[in-house]
Amino acid sequence: MGENNKNYDVRRKTASAMAVLLAVMAPGVFPAGAAMAESAGRLVPEREGETVWASGSDAGHGGREWREKQGAEEHRTGEGKKSGDAQEYDQMHDEEDDEDDEEADEIELEDDWLARLKHALWFEVATSSDAQLQDETELLPGTRLWGQTATSSDVQLQDQPATPSDLTLFAQISLTGDLWTDWNGNANFPGEGTKEAPYQIENLSHLMGLSEAVAAGEDFADCYFELTQSLDLGGISINQGSWNPIGWYRNAADMNGEVQTPFRGHFDGCGNTITGLKIIGELDGKKNLGLFGVIDGGSVENLEIRGDQIRGADQAGILAGTLKNGAVVRNVTVSGYVYSERDAGGIAAVISGSGKGTASGTQIQDADGSVIVENCRAEGIAINAVTANGAKAGGAVGGIAGRVEKAYLIDNVVITQNGDSDRVQGKGYVGGIAGSMSLSGIYNSYVNGTIGGNASLAVGGIVGKYESGNLILARMAGTISRTNAGSASREGTFVGTRDSSARFTYGTERDSRISYLFTNTLAKAKQVFGSTIDGDNRFAEDAHIGYWSDLERKYKTVSGQIEYDCGDRFFYEELEDGVRYIVTQKLGREFTMEGYKKDLPFAMDHFAPGFMGEPARGYLVYIPRIDARNANGTYDTDVAALSAISSTGSSYYRDIDKDHPSAIKAGAVVTVATAPKNTAENRYQMIVDLNEAGGVKPPTYLDENEDEQPMQYVGGGAYSFLMPECDTQLNAEYVKVTTRLTADPEETRISVVQTRSGDRKHPQIVTEVKNTDGVLIARYVDGVQDHSVEVQPVLIHVEHNGNGQTVDRTVRWLVDDTDLLENRSETGYTMKDASVMPNMNSAFITNIINREVQAQAANQYREKIRDTVYTRYGVVSAVTNPETSVNHQALYANCRVAVDFQIVDLTTVRVETLSLNQTEAHFTVTRKLTGSCYQPSESITVSEPVVLTASLNPEHPFYEQVSWKDTESGKNIRLEVSGANQQDCKVMPVWDPKGENNPAWIQNLIHRDRTLKREKPLEKVNGNGIREEIVTAVSEDQTHGHIQAQCRVRIQFVTVDETVPRVFSGGSGGSGGGGGGSKGSGGSTGITSGGVIKAAGPSMPSYVVTGTWMQNAAGQWMFADKERTYAKEWAAVHNPYASTAAGQSAYDWFRFDEAGFLVTGWYQDADGNQYYLNPSSDGTQGRMLTGWNWVGGQCLYFEEESNGSRGALKKNYTAPDGKQTNEQGAWVVNGVVQRQEETEGAQMQKEASKG
Repeated sequence: MGENNKNYDVRRKTASAMAVLLAVMAPGVFPAGAAMAESAGRLVPEREGETVWASGSDAGHGGREWREKQGAEEHRTGEGKKSGDAQEYDQMHDEEDDEDDEEADEIELEDDWLARLKHALWFEVATSSDAQLQDETELLPGTRLWGQTATSSDVQLQDQPATPSDLTLFAQISLTGDLWTDWNGNANFPGEGTKEAPYQIENLSHLMGLSEAVAAGEDFADCYFELTQSLDLGGISINQGSWNPIGWYRNAADMNGEVQTPFRGHFDGCGNTITGLKIIGELDGKKNLGLFGVIDGGSVENLEIRGDQIRGADQAGILAGTLKNGAVVRNVTVSGYVYSERDAGGIAAVISGSGKGTASGTQIQDADGSVIVENCRAEGIAINAVTANGAKAGGAVGGIAGRVEKAYLIDNVVITQNGDSDRVQGKGYVGGIAGSMSLSGIYNSYVNGTIGGNASLAVGGIVGKYESGNLILARMAGTISRTNAGSASREGTFVGTRDSSARFTYGTERDSRISYLFTNTLAKAKQVFGSTIDGDNRFAEDAHIGYWSDLERKYKTVSGQIEYDCGDRFFYEELEDGVRYIVTQKLGREFTMEGYKKDLPFAMDHFAPGFMGEPARGYLVYIPRIDARNANGTYDTDVAALSAISSTGSSYYRDIDKDHPSAIKAGAVVTVATAPKNTAENRYQMIVDLNEAGGVKPPTYLDENEDEQPMQYVGGGAYSFLMPECDTQLNAEYVKVTTRLTADPEETRISVVQTRSGDRKHPQIVTEVKNTDGVLIARYVDGVQDHSVEVQPVLIHVEHNGNGQTVDRTVRWLVDDTDLLENRSETGYTMKDASVMPNMNSAFITNIINREVQAQAANQYREKIRDTVYTRYGVVSAVTNPETSVNHQALYANCRVAVDFQIVDLTTVRVETLSLNQTEAHFTVTRKLTGSCYQPSESITVSEPVVLTASLNPEHPFYEQVSWKDTESGKNIRLEVSGANQQDCKVMPVWDPKGENNPAWIQNLIHRDRTLKREKPLEKVNGNGIREEIVTAVSEDQTHGHIQAQCRVRIQFVTVDETVPRVFSGGSGGSGGGGGGSKGSGGSTGITSGGVIKAAGPSMPSYVVTGTWMQNAAGQWMFADKERTYAKEWAAVHNPYASTAAGQSAYDWFRFDEAGFLVTGWYQDADGNQYYLNPSSDGTQGRMLTGWNWVGGQCLYFEEESNGSRGALKKNYTAPDGKQTNEQGAWVVNGVVQRQEETEGAQMQKEASKG
């Protein structure tokens, strides 16, 4: 308490100082400084780093902005660190005081408070437009101005008096209110307030901070909270031990109005418990009492509250006083005593949603404004509303809520005691679930204990007063207490009373309002309503109102004096029918696993038989229709049957199939059977999986995460699984199999014609390939493909089942004569057509060509080759996948392909060669420098041109023009053609006597020498270089065949430097210079001839390189040494990120792709070797794995030896330790793949047996 008093005193000083400051700044504008100082005792937060909040529009900032980030850091580190701005400011005022003890800090805080006050005010109210300071020290660059950082430009350093608008900002700094005078919570919650990283409520101080923050104006809309541990509120030593609700009033004078600061956030109790909740407020007229005051659109879930006592004038509940406007409460359990002079409830006193509620013709949608209270329990609850006289008459009391309007109360339980003081009672309308209901849906309720008491206006086991809405599926196992009001008594088993204007209908039609109500005796079942209005207790059999018997295994329904026995049905089935009615008729959803949850903010519970057949919590098992999707996009519907039944307590369960969904208890063993619905034309089967016990892919069910899980094979086509603690959907995957296969076409023909033209000894050969329709599909010129003709392989199509309706339209294509035909089809099973071409290098074609050409040469090329047509046949076959074929046997379809080959000889004898008068030419380009070395004269000379002359061999006159060209197309040499047929060509170098427009390679040498000459004029330059080119002459003879000859041209550039230094008279002067050197030091670090930095030290081999690792914004790594960036290669690289202390190697082999990025995961090289490069960011990402490693749950072996394939995955291999791998490289024992979880489990058992 001493610390609290000290903090309070500091806050009082703060308020007084602020008042003085305002009075000084604007005398006459703010004359009430003293009064403000008196009432502002809580202006300054207790902890440094918290925010001073402004009222009005300034009070609406989001949860993340409500507190300074420094506060979160303060909690995380456990140290009282200030923010960077605060530290900088403190340094300006506290440089001479560096003592660290706590007492000195407190003295410093008090002595320097005026300076700190100016800092705090600027922190919260200054803007860039009015931040005008008296001196440079009043606002530091970097100070936070309502979420923005102040810069030097924001701070206008000039004198300017405060204006009334400035003072308004000061005056608006909010005081929480007189209800919070001694409250001392800590609102520096860890976390970000997001759904993924919610604020953490770790202690009572945090919870108190939350309540105070909401009262200060922060509603925390769209913010998330998490209670990290159970809390005891009995330790509150202030406020007379009473709790101030979260989302409550600021001042006692506000009690007659609405709460202006409700809670709009989301609070998750995470299964923790809050105990010791106490609020004593009936004498003070306090309202809206509970752990929360008003929850407006927010949510609370997964929480237990054990209240001590909640006492108030009105609207008292253990969780909250009021829930409104779409608030959601889920999985909350409450217990304790509630006292109110009017409305009271276990969860909340008042529930008031928005929207239409359950008005006729409406169906709830997600976020429609209705309040949701789902799966809540009021257990051991005691509620007492004592006054129902005068103005306070008509109060509502309920085990879950008092007054309920436009809300949905689903799957709720109330259990109270039977004593006079430990029951749900009051002087107004009393109900086991709700005191009154209007435009609301109360679904699946259970009440036990005593409801009502002396002088109650009306008592109902479920609802005290019915005004409108749906009351469906309720069980009343308790007792209705007598009200002792004589003829005015309104005591109903389910509903206490209603007004005559509150109309309703019994039954199970869409617009019926009340049905599926059960209790434990016949007499109670007949008294649904306690009122005596005509029709209150008149209902037919379709209302499903009755009572249970035989320990809740059986039931009877009633209608007037008639009872209807349930026959062989069980009570839980009747209750599940009620759930189905609510889902399909009242909520308008399909009764499937996902259908009734779609767009709903809640999910109905289901009923299954317990151990003795009594109703118990179950989870829906839904079986959809099983369809088979064909590869052509069509579907065959309802191709198989799938049924399920619980093996646990099976005498009470019914078979479940697609037409009869039902619920099963969590943990029960569920047996599943399935079979195809085959016909003569259509055959179906489950997907083959030989790794499974049943030889097929097993049926699946959905677990708590909605992930598909395989069932266990039992035998004889049956499967089983343990029922999860959630609704589930069963499925089995069937496929339509292929029963017949046809090829189109069944026969085809390919024609190959080789045309030889030009010189008979050296002919031009054009080979054309045509399909059976005569369409050109390929051309080859002199054995090289002519890309001007698009290659169009011959296509062969196959069809499954005549129409393509099968799950697998793939086939594998085979060719019987691979020498004759090239199989260009996709490898493996494919849906694409076969693609074949004749093999141009086949023995069939090459043998014919060789034989005919040799015969022509032996005859001295006097005769042409004969144009005989030769034919050979091949077969292309399509093979189906046995796993998707009838009887698990592959089907075949064949196409016969004929290949014709013919040679067409159009050649003539012709000139053979072209020659030049010389085959080499040499030119020298000389650059000479003369005169002064400071200003040299340049001259460039070149050797004489060379004339090349072409001639034909054997000697033959030219009929066509000779064409000439050089390699670089005139960049280095110039060609001048002459002669009648252009058979002569003068060749000369390209040069510029001025030395400015020479070829680039010469000009670069000149530029370099000029630069060197300017820098060191006394040194000689000697730029030189050589370029070589080819001059080619091409001629065409009378048969248009091309012949050519070449001359190699060599151009040499030399520099002759004959410059001399010049001595100028008339002056003197000089300069000197010096030189120096360095010598190398010993060690193994250095640069090789390739420029690669070798690894230092004896611990790493010489082939290991070092350099720089770089990571881009996308997280990709690259490596470079001083010379280059590594790409498309392996490299042994020093890894500075490896932890040798943790056993990681200081270097490893890494692979870099074409772009230079580090490769991770699987990599396959050009030889087909597979490597695995560490994908984990553990300091060795990308390193090549060797030896045995667990990858994807399998143990794989990678080569350890440096034999040229180090790191390669070894398949069908016996490792040095004797273990064997299969064709996938996985460790197998007796042919069984060893998996990580099984191996580890066996090892644990082995170690346990040793122990």
